[in-house]
Amino acid sequence: MVKKIRILDEIDDVTVLSEKEMQEKTYEFAKSMDWKLWEILQIMQRLEKILSPSPNDVSIDEEISIKAASKSRKAGTTKE
Repeated sequence: MVKKIRILDEIDDVTVLSEKEMQEKTYEFAKSMDWKLWEILQIMQRLEKILSPSPNDVSIDEEISIKAASKSRKAGTTKE
């Protein structure tokens, strides 16, 4: 699904396009850009979903405070 890009060293043929042809080519180019941006958005959203923490995940700070609270409860004291 990957297209190869040809790099031209020299421009052999200069074609002059009419206004209508230029608009059509520009419109097609804009449509293809829009589609590629949509694909990039979809990829980034999937990546974000994979990398983002779930609501059940606990941060390190929360984990430390939970452990400290449980230790103080076991010792019979409360930390204030």
